[in-house]
Amino acid sequence: MVVVDTNIYKSVVVLNEEETPMLISEGDKIEFSLESGEVKKGQLQKLQGKDEKLKLTILPEGKECQEIWSVLVMVDGSLKVIDEEEND
Repeated sequence: MVVVDTNIYKSVVVLNEEETPMLISEGDKIEFSLESGEVKKGQLQKLQGKDEKLKLTILPEGKECQEIWSVLVMVDGSLKVIDEEEND
């Protein structure tokens, strides 16, 4: 489960693998791993709920339909913002 540190309007602060706080906001390109081992990437559309009940609505890369994922099914520390410059 991803640890949610702080809920902010249209943003959330989570702890990454090194337990360093990281701000994730609606509109960011994000990546996370599921407990099943699958990696999800896409643009964060909406944040719903608080703390361990937090759900993220994403538009996955290359798809036209949104998906909703709970932090409960994410690997601890795996939620992060994708830096566009790293991919270039």
